[in-house]
Amino acid sequence: MSEGKANGTTYSTEVSYLEIYNERVKDLLTRDQTHSLRVREHPRHGPYVEDLSKHLVTNYAGIQDVMNRGNANRTTASTNMNDVSSRSHAIFTMTFSQASFVDGLPAETVSKIHLVDLAGR
Repeated sequence: MSEGKANGTTYSTEVSYLEIYNERVKDLLTRDQTHSLRVREHPRHGPYVEDLSKHLVTNYAGIQDVMNRGNANRTTASTNMNDVSSRSHAIFTMTFSQASFVDGLPAETVSKIHLVDLAGR
């Protein structure tokens, strides 16, 4: 990545974490859990969750910290096979952005990875 910085290229990684439980969408990384979030559709970018928080991370430890914080806020219940079974679907999203100049014009490449955990039995 040091080559990119020398050429004026910048990188950033943002993460978000949500759960879907009883048809309600909840941000697992905010303290305010008084209302469920709304799923919307952007004409160009597709579906998104309105008001979902995004958190800037700079290394793997930061990603782990955010994921652990979100996991602690997930809805769980006891089952016959597991005392702390996940009762919700969860989506952890990492968005990696690379910004640079190509032929003197600004250019940006954005990649997203969605890690999905479906509720178990």
